[in-house]
Amino acid sequence: MLKNVTVTDHWQHRPALLASLSLVLVVATGQAVVWYWGLSGSRLAAFWAIGVTVLLTGIIAQQRYNQNQLEIRLRESEAEKARLAASIAHLLSTQRAEIDRSIAQETATINAANQTKLRLFSLLSHDLRSPIASIIDSLTLLEHHSLSQAEFTMLAQQLSQSTQKLYKNLENLLAWSLTQLNEISTHPELVNARELADDVVELSSHRASQKQINLTNSLSGSLHLLVDEHQYKMVLCNLIDNALKYTPAGGQVTIWGGTQASWATICVQDTGIGITPDRLAALFTQAVPSPGLHGERGMGLGLQLCSELVSRNGGHLSVSSQPDTGTIFQIKLPLS
Repeated sequence: MLKNVTVTDHWQHRPALLASLSLVLVVATGQAVVWYWGLSGSRLAAFWAIGVTVLLTGIIAQQRYNQNQLEIRLRESEAEKARLAASIAHLLSTQRAEIDRSIAQETATINAANQTKLRLFSLLSHDLRSPIASIIDSLTLLEHHSLSQAEFTMLAQQLSQSTQKLYKNLENLLAWSLTQLNEISTHPELVNARELADDVVELSSHRASQKQINLTNSLSGSLHLLVDEHQYKMVLCNLIDNALKYTPAGGQVTIWGGTQASWATICVQDTGIGITPDRLAALFTQAVPSPGLHGERGMGLGLQLCSELVSRNGGHLSVSSQPDTGTIFQIKLPLS
């Protein structure tokens, strides 16, 4: 490597070397001629002039060569500076874009948290106050008025319904708040789908009987799921409650399902009034309260909560509906 560099360096200075060699050659030749033929001093001076001319030509050529090399290096340096400046500009642009994205994400997170907070305050101030006020009114009547047996029975039923509604709303609100704060934990275990559905049907059977709706569990006793038992029950409870809310007297609510590959499909089907297409599109993303057939009110969190809980259990919740025909909620969950 060092040898190659030395040869290259010599070739880079070849004009000066050639001029020097030429001068030496001319001087040597002049001395030889003088010695051999005895030339006069004027001719010897001519030889010296030729040698000096050759030497100056080589020096000028070397200076031009060096100047060209310097200009080439300057151009390369400018190009390198331009490339370095472009690289720095690209890096700064990339970092600025990343910072902007991070700021946008943080802003979106803060805005979502603020919306959740406002929604929570709205629910607390409106949707929970109504059943509590109903309970207070019922207790006041019991305390200060003499009631007949029929009035007492009717008031007791109203009080029971208001209390159950308040408890359900509080349970949904607590679960929804935990999902929004990412504080809820899911612990899947092997469960019998029919047995859990029987428990939920038993809890909802009194309300179905009052509304004269036939509530049926048609799931197979051999169907097992890998889910969080409490969360699965909450999903079924909300879906059945929703079906009873929008199904008229004499209607039918059925829980049925089947398996395909490593997945199970659990359906809650009703013969109710159905869901309009505009509400169907945002059913699981927006909590929009909608009164039931008998004026039943809720916080509008049930279906949104169901979708989040099913997703946390590795499943998917979907819906199909036609106005005045009925609705089918489909839960897709992993098998054991």
